[in-house]
Amino acid sequence: MLLVAAGCGGGEREPVAAPELASALATALAGRSDAVAAKLEANDPCGARLEAAALQAETISAVNALLVPPRYQEELTASVSALIASIECPDAQNSDENDGEPTAPAPVAPVATGSNPAEAARNLSAWLRANSG
Repeated sequence: MLLVAAGCGGGEREPVAAPELASALATALAGRSDAVAAKLEANDPCGARLEAAALQAETISAVNALLVPPRYQEELTASVSALIASIECPDAQNSDENDGEPTAPAPVAPVATGSNPAEAARNLSAWLRANSG
């Protein structure tokens, strides 16, 4: 009986911190998002769309490698997809959309939309940095 009593705590638990994006991953993705914005600001929408596609590929790879905590997956992947969709390139073909979003992640602050694709890319970059560890 003493063993059971000794194993019971006073019911006090320290709060568990929610997992954050790894700093290196957030920095890499934010850099890619900044590159999208830079291409757009340089009036190179097709180059921006290529950068955005690379951002999406890196994001999907990170999610599949379990490097993105579940609470960030939906917001991140949706924001990257929305960014790509917002960039108009005359040479771009319609890309397939990914519907493989994870189910029921914890709420995460949304990425602010921008008044133009470059601003949206900068907002995504800021969101990545704000949510990194």
